[in-house]
Amino acid sequence: MPFAFESLTVYKVALDWITQATLIASSLKHTGLAPLADQLIRASTSISLNIAEGNGRWHKGDKKQYFWIARGSIFECVAIIQATMQQDGVSKDCYSKAYATLESLSKMLTKLIQSIDSLRTTEP
Repeated sequence: MPFAFESLTVYKVALDWITQATLIASSLKHTGLAPLADQLIRASTSISLNIAEGNGRWHKGDKKQYFWIARGSIFECVAIIQATMQQDGVSKDCYSKAYATLESLSKMLTKLIQSIDSLRTTEP
């Protein structure tokens, strides 16, 4: 039986974002922006990891906390791609695609966070 988070669209998009971010990071590795590339990989990975961990938590507050952390990692990725764009590390087209993906992820995660309040949990 698959884990519940595997069926979440936001989780699947977050996994796809890791692939996109890895491509961006690999293009930055041999430039002066290598530290940003490394941070982009960590922040990108943090999104899906926190979605998975939050989904495995029993209490609403715990779930929301992990989802908030994932959302913060999305914002971190936005700042990183903006910094790389400003330093001519990524093309305008690459930036636009990455930004659109992150904006979509942010909206999905916000809706997921908002939906937590309507969950009914009972003690095991």
